[in-house]
Amino acid sequence: MDDDMIRVAEIYERFVRHIELRGEPYRSDKQIWKWVDEMSLQTFVDLVRFAQDHGGWNYDLQSWVDEVVDRSPFWVRNATDKHKTSNNNRMMWKLMMLAREVIDTRLKDQDDPRKKLFEWKK
Repeated sequence: MDDDMIRVAEIYERFVRHIELRGEPYRSDKQIWKWVDEMSLQTFVDLVRFAQDHGGWNYDLQSWVDEVVDRSPFWVRNATDKHKTSNNNRMMWKLMMLAREVIDTRLKDQDDPRKKLFEWKK
């Protein structure tokens, strides 16, 4: 597993912890936004790949992703986006939530005992 996928896993696990502690993901987690600000293009693309499998993926998100990927040098949010509501923050939050839900579903499906009912053990 590469560093970018490890970061995606860290983001997912951080949201899982939020849900355990607060009942929902916490928007003002400084660590999450620090990771977003440090995010590489590959980490961003990995998150997008998960999020695109969600039924909530739409044209607005795709347009924003296309814009972000074309930025050179790559950045998700600039200094003026920090600590306030902005389109970059809103879209990044949506992206992370969609990716989290897809990862959560995949993990639950993987552990579903009904899918293991007829597996042969040697």
